Amino acid sequence: LPDIFAQRLNSSGSAQWTAGGILVCAAVDNQTQPQIVSDGIGGAIVTWQDVRDGFFLEDDIYAQRLDASGGAQWTPNGVALCTAAGAGTLPQLVSDGAHGAVVSWIDTRTAPSENNVYARRINGVGTPLWTTDGVPLCTATNSQVGLRVVPDGLGGAIVAWDDYRSVSSSDIYANGVTPGGTVPTAVGETPIIPSMAVSNYPN
Repeated sequence: LPDIFAQRLNSSGSAQWTAGGILVCAAVDNQTQPQIVSDGIGGAIVTWQDVRDGFFLEDDIYAQRLDASGGAQWTPNGVALCTAAGAGTLPQLVSDGAHGAVVSWIDTRTAPSENNVYARRINGVGTPLWTTDGVPLCTATNSQVGLRVVPDGLGGAIVAWDDYRSVSSSDIYANGVTPGGTVPTAVGETPIIPSMAVSNYPN
């Protein structure tokens, strides 16, 4: 069954850790879809989807931090970020700038056909932050897929995705989450003022 391994390469491409890689997670059943980001001090943070609870099609989201020597820094076999009912799949992550990470994933806790978007931050010592099982960034109808995540430079993140809420076609949506786990209120459209005379002289 698939486990998670990692290897560090130097600038010449030579392996720096154990031959064949460091074992990141050896929990029972499948661990798949790993993603990795630097921790900012020579190590890395890895996230993946995990079915160690034995319920296939109900994957959870886990993460682990490795130091520069490949030593695991958090709970053996990873820290759970989401174990909600339904599947958490295809995680993506970015550094939070403080040796932790913000992880976002596709989530079907609402219904198997509803692929929504959730996120959670884990700090540098392996403590999951924000709402248990993640903050909802999008719970619109139908599917949201194809996540891409970038850091916001403050410890939070901006997440974009391909959105099928309109059924007939897909659109691109995005949302942000602050370092504290708050989803900012969107700015609405500029109101229309019915009667306003404006001079554009001299420009």
